[in-house]
Amino acid sequence: MRNSFGNFRMALVFFAMPKQPTTVQHAIEYYRNIALQLRNGQTIVGIDELADSPRPITRAVGHLCSGYCHHIAGEFRQALALYQQSCAVLRSPSHDLLLALVHDAMAWSYLYLGNYDQCITHALEVVRVGQLYSNDRCEASGLACVAQVYASLGALQKARRTMERALAIFQRLGLHGNVISTLSNLATLAGTEGKRLEQRQLLDEAFRRLEAHTDATSQASLLRSDGTWYAAGGDSSEALKRYEMAEELFQRLGNRNAVAEVQIERAAALMRMGAWRKGEELARAARTIFRETAHRRFEGHAEQTIAYAWYLAGNTTRCLKHLRVAERIAHDIGARADVVEVSAAMAEIYAEQKDYQRAYKHALEAMAAQRSIDREGRSEGEADAEIVTHVERYLEQAEHHRRVTADLRRAIAAAERQRDDAAHQVEQYRLLVETLEKLARGGIPRQPSNATLAKEFVGVIAAYRTHLQGATLVRDTHDTLEQRASELRKRHQGLTAATARVAAMVQAGMTTKDIAIVQRVSTRTVEHQRLHIRKVLSVPPDVDLVDALRGC
Repeated sequence: MRNSFGNFRMALVFFAMPKQPTTVQHAIEYYRNIALQLRNGQTIVGIDELADSPRPITRAVGHLCSGYCHHIAGEFRQALALYQQSCAVLRSPSHDLLLALVHDAMAWSYLYLGNYDQCITHALEVVRVGQLYSNDRCEASGLACVAQVYASLGALQKARRTMERALAIFQRLGLHGNVISTLSNLATLAGTEGKRLEQRQLLDEAFRRLEAHTDATSQASLLRSDGTWYAAGGDSSEALKRYEMAEELFQRLGNRNAVAEVQIERAAALMRMGAWRKGEELARAARTIFRETAHRRFEGHAEQTIAYAWYLAGNTTRCLKHLRVAERIAHDIGARADVVEVSAAMAEIYAEQKDYQRAYKHALEAMAAQRSIDREGRSEGEADAEIVTHVERYLEQAEHHRRVTADLRRAIAAAERQRDDAAHQVEQYRLLVETLEKLARGGIPRQPSNATLAKEFVGVIAAYRTHLQGATLVRDTHDTLEQRASELRKRHQGLTAATARVAAMVQAGMTTKDIAIVQRVSTRTVEHQRLHIRKVLSVPPDVDLVDALRGC
């Protein structure tokens, strides 16, 4: 006999198939038994025969089980097509509980595809049916899926409350596999919130329960969560051990998407250890799997990981290229938490490149997405503190850049006015000197009575010559100071246009009072600017600023 699912590679295990289901309750138990066998890495044969049965319930279960095989293999679109065939068969109200199982399976497939609207729609239908028929297991299963959507969207408070509600039901019903899975998800949520102690306690509790309930999928998921805990604590070597064990288990189970998800975690751990090239190759391999299985959200995560590798390599151009792809995916699927993270990362890189306009734009996008998350039930105090701090810092930098740009433009305009004034004064004085010299040469009689007047004209001519020289000096000095100020700004990025100009004047030997007159500011302002120059250049108080600047 042949396994019809090529990507679902596991050791073939034959066991006695239950009798074909003919009632709703029998069909539900039949599907859960098949799902458990698949989760434990066994291959099921003979499922295709069920889909050809003339009985509606048997045919629906056949489509449902075949769809779950595709789901485990990471083929979510094929799984959804089979689930929809199962829905088309189940039309009677008496089929509601079995139909709820189909909706539950569809909800999880839509979750992995990143279609949160459809996921929520089907998950809430599962909850509604569970409440209508007082079926706690059905209700808890729907709640667990809804909680995952809340977590993906960043609404952590709602996610926690919903998960805890589902966990209480699973514990009351004694469903150990579901309890372990929910504890693992709660541990991941606690890690996202930065509650490492609570995360460790939840993982320990899940491992304790796993000893009495062998479930290969749960074991692999727990190992992955345990690796994440070690990675968050900075122990990348221990994290890598857990990730490798989890990846091996998922490979044995044939779960391609889970393998790729663990590869993303491994890639990040390798990068933290300095092996960015190996991490980038691993992330690319994972991205290929996510593209083949249309796992959009994790495709975006793979793009982020690749971008991080290029950032570590110092290639910000390629880093931004992959971040743009991740940002587009996050917007497409409505993953606002991912939008916050990617936009904040892009703002950080643009700020490092001094491109404050783009940094400001992406910082605003991150803040808008964060506020949207907050409105969904996550308070400001519970927001991702690190990301919000980054974003606020970039907003401040961008606003500072705007102010500095405005100051610089005003300073340039003032400098142009001073340059024009100096040139105008030079021309005025030149014309006056020429006029007075002509008047002194030909227009003044040489009689003794006019000797005093002649001396006065000569004195005026000398005075205007002095003014002419002064105006020319002002013009030339202005050009020289602007050139020196520009050179100082290139060497010391912390200097503004105004402080660089003051530094150039100090370097030229001008006093504080002279600088205040030329700049048309108070001496106190010049003193503050000198202190700022000392701070930027790291000049100790006992060292003369003039000597320090001349040594630059």
